[in-house]
Amino acid sequence: MIFERGLTTTGRAAEQVERAARESASGARIFHPSDDAVASGGVVMGKAQAERFASIARNGERALDELGQADAALGELGTILVRAQQIAIQASNDSASAEGRRAAGLEVEAMIRGAAAALNVKVGNRYVFAGDQSASPAWDVDGNFVGDTGVRSLEVAPGIFLDTSIRADQVVNGTAGGIDVFAVLRDLAAALAADDVPAIRAGLDDYPKAIAQVASGRASAGGLMNVLASSVDAAKAGESAATIDVGRMADADPIDAASRLALAQHALDAALTVAAQSFRLSLLDKLR
Repeated sequence: MIFERGLTTTGRAAEQVERAARESASGARIFHPSDDAVASGGVVMGKAQAERFASIARNGERALDELGQADAALGELGTILVRAQQIAIQASNDSASAEGRRAAGLEVEAMIRGAAAALNVKVGNRYVFAGDQSASPAWDVDGNFVGDTGVRSLEVAPGIFLDTSIRADQVVNGTAGGIDVFAVLRDLAAALAADDVPAIRAGLDDYPKAIAQVASGRASAGGLMNVLASSVDAAKAGESAATIDVGRMADADPIDAASRLALAQHALDAALTVAAQSFRLSLLDKLR
């Protein structure tokens, strides 16, 4: 009986040594949910939270890339409009020749194609300004809008969503009561080709409005970029904090693990000694 109890005690001590050795070698404290049910649940929740924050950061960075490209394209469009205004002012002068106006008209036509190409910018496989039809260009070569009005919405913090794309139909084509930038450019090209000075002069007031409208779109993009940059930073910090919390719950303290391993080894040695002594006593009892 004494020997059997000694064997049981030795077995338990051996299990404790094995567990302490695993913790010390692997750095992990939990190997099965039954090791610590509360901590195991916390680990699962913490990992899910860390992944959610990581997803918010990844999506935010992609949206930042798209907004950066959108801002650059609108900047190029603004430059084109400034040049168009210069051409219109020069061509409205009575001293300009019909031949000069026709040559300027060809330049404006090229500018229209250049503006459409600049605005049909892509990030990865997405056309930035095309809304929900992001697999196709948003404008044809003549500057006609062929995208849609879909706006991309992203989770910028747990449970908080924000529209993170620019309504190109409003910023460029003026569908919200603004001015159609491409219509302004097409009208200028047609007036120049026809040497129609009154039409050229009639459109002079449109350029400041078009330039201001595009600048407003760029300002909106810049504001969204600031919000997203803060969101990405916060999400990365949240992911890091959640990962640290998981480590605290799941990882073994190296000093504590080493100490418990030494104690377990000492307990096992003591149990083996007792078991061996018990075996000798039991054997003597049998031999008497």
